[in-house]
Amino acid sequence: MAETGGSSRLDRWQEHWILDPERLAHRLYRREGDLLVEFAAHSGRIAAQTLPGFWASRAWLDPEKLPEVNRCLSEILAAPD
Repeated sequence: MAETGGSSRLDRWQEHWILDPERLAHRLYRREGDLLVEFAAHSGRIAAQTLPGFWASRAWLDPEKLPEVNRCLSEILAAPD
């Protein structure tokens, strides 16, 4: 957890996705009050809270094995809400 405290541009962000393509060490945070709380640490599917219906597969984030964008979009659109 990270405390944001004070007033800044970060206060407006509801979700942070920090992607490390070299180590595949992705960190995902959501706002809970004044805190940013990590989520989906061990999940293969990362669902965005700020964009309802949008999600990404953790496997899609590997730059050595990038899938076709159209296939990913088709999977996202076909998934039940």
